[in-house]
Amino acid sequence: MKRYAIITDDAVEGVDQKFNGIVSFFVLKHKYPYFINSDTQRSHLASITSKGLLYKTPTVLPPSREDISELFEKVKDEFDEVFCILSADGLSPTFTAFDEISKYYKGRMKLRNLHSESISYGQGFIVNKCARLINQDVSPDKIEEILRETIPSIYTLLCAPDLSHLFANGFIDAGQYLIGSQHLIQPLFSIENGSLNPLDKTKNGRGVADFFIDFLQEYDQLEKIAFLHSKNRLQDIFQEIQQLSVELFPQNPIFEVNSNAYFSNLIGPNGFGLILIE
Repeated sequence: MKRYAIITDDAVEGVDQKFNGIVSFFVLKHKYPYFINSDTQRSHLASITSKGLLYKTPTVLPPSREDISELFEKVKDEFDEVFCILSADGLSPTFTAFDEISKYYKGRMKLRNLHSESISYGQGFIVNKCARLINQDVSPDKIEEILRETIPSIYTLLCAPDLSHLFANGFIDAGQYLIGSQHLIQPLFSIENGSLNPLDKTKNGRGVADFFIDFLQEYDQLEKIAFLHSKNRLQDIFQEIQQLSVELFPQNPIFEVNSNAYFSNLIGPNGFGLILIE
């Protein structure tokens, strides 16, 4: 009997499959130098240098090459099929680092490296689907084909009010950070091809709710709807979106997940999002 492994990273949320003797599960950990999810955190991620320039330091770092290499040593000869489902590479270069290092490891395993182009519940949906298909005894080649077809059907909208985090991680420049902070801008993004794509900006929750609702109404049918709550509080705007979702998609349960360490460090503790799977 073939032995399977699924490798993902800690950007994932919503993994609900039970992993038994057939499937083993491994999670790569990002590094969080400012500990946004703990009691110790740095309040100012952007500071002005003596020359008047803004200085920034990323709040999320990819797993070290040593951690990735150590994982390969564990799986390369123990498993026949290894599915690697990693988070959006335009947010953190974990996928690229993993892909580069994988070329140095040959063994029993057949590595199937998939860029999820997603995070959070969207990434978790792919992981769950992979595990379910393995347990259904679907062939590895067919599983890979199905998963690659699934990736473009995941849509993620994000609201990121914490501009210091966006600037610190290189998603906006110094001018956008300063002007946006002055005017209390709440930018809206999607994740497209694994990168943040700016969509709009608003100053209040009403504008965010209207944008999310308009986006939701574009779909005739959906398989999954997930609300991604911020670390700091539950989002009131989701109450209205939930009512609309029940009207439009009465058969679809709504999943709610809280911001994990990856999301709250990358986008900020006030960031939140809507994830739709067609």
